[in-house]
Amino acid sequence: MVGVLKSRVALWAVVLGGLVSLVGGFWLGRSGPGAGHSAQTFSGTVSAVGQSGDEFAMTLDGTGTTASYGLGPVPWAYSTETDSVHEGGTPACVAVGRHVTVGVIQVTFEGTTSGQVVWVECS
Repeated sequence: MVGVLKSRVALWAVVLGGLVSLVGGFWLGRSGPGAGHSAQTFSGTVSAVGQSGDEFAMTLDGTGTTASYGLGPVPWAYSTETDSVHEGGTPACVAVGRHVTVGVIQVTFEGTTSGQVVWVECS
């Protein structure tokens, strides 16, 4: 009887520990940096690309305003390829004269806030 009771207590301790870890991880993830940020969507025509391809400028649709962004390896796709998303790598379709739509989140680092591109869709 004592052996059965000890095994049940051990099982419940494992289950309870798992639940505490699950709930704690969930709340930690929700409150961490970047949590709860949804990307703003901007569309426009690429007007310049940096020599190394890690930055670009685009004229935003309907405003005539130019916005500049850094560009790194992000998920990207052509709007005509609905079943193909390129993971990683710098989007090859970001070129002068091309129409693109980008997802941008605002990131603050050492007191400076800037837009960070998190995905690209090319027309």
